[in-house]
Amino acid sequence: MNGLYPDKKHQLSTTIPVLNNGSTGLGDILLNYRYQAIFRDRFAFSPRFSLILPTGNFRNGLGAGVPGYQLSLPFSYLLSTK
Repeated sequence: MNGLYPDKKHQLSTTIPVLNNGSTGLGDILLNYRYQAIFRDRFAFSPRFSLILPTGNFRNGLGAGVPGYQLSLPFSYLLSTK
């Protein structure tokens, strides 16, 4: 960490969906943590874990009604610089 600025390796974010599928309102909120595990030359790997909070009204189709989680394992490879 550098002063008050967070490290690029560890990132926190949130996803707050506003839905309109017959009912309008907020959906389930996601709290995301991403770790920049590998970032070299042309290759990157940044796993992400998301905690899903049941904030949407499931009776109106705006959420699942239960807590949950997501795990994402994205890899990137740069094929060309041109």
